[in-house]
Formats: sequence, structure tokens, C-alpha cells
Amino acid sequence: DYGYSVKGFNLAGDINRDGVVNLYDSNIILREYLNATVLGCGSTFTEEDFAIANVYPDNLLNADDADVILWYYLYIMTGGKQMTVTEFFESGLYYSEHG
Repeated sequence: DYGYSVKGFNLAGDINRDGVVNLYDSNIILREYLNATVLGCGSTFTEEDFAIANVYPDNLLNADDADVILWYYLYIMTGGKQMTVTEFFESGLYYSEHG
């Protein structure tokens, strides 16, 4: 698969709920952020969607959340240790990979 796969529960970052956190999720979150803020269309995310998408722990839905998922995906796809996106962020790898 393209990302880390865990079936059976709402995985942080898995906004399309396909059991995998990957580039598709990052794209959906970034699109939601742009539509809701830059274009002023308002949010289409439910509270549950927000909770799943808010992977950067600032209680905001913005480009930082999409960025964490992007760097997580790149880490996993280049042979990084299998872990959830939450574990990736909490381990400090986001900052070391992000530079």
C-alpha cells in the first residue's frame, strides 16, 4: 500500500477513511483549508473530520496538517519505520525530516 495501513478505526490523518494515510489525505486537507479560508467558501468538514485531519497539534485545520501528512508519507515511502502519523509527529521526526 501507499502509506501505513490500519483497518478498523479512524486513523489520525486518514480523512478519506480508506485505512491508509497518504498523499490523498494531505490533498483533501489542503483543499479543505484553501476552500474554507482563502476562497471563503466555509468548511465542509464535520467535527469528526476535523478531529481526524488535525494532526498538527494546534487545534487548527490548516496547511500544517497537510504538511505533516506529506512528510510522514515521504518518510514511510523511503523506508522509514512503520508508525502512525501521530507517532511520527510525536517522535520529532517531522521536524528532523522537515528541516
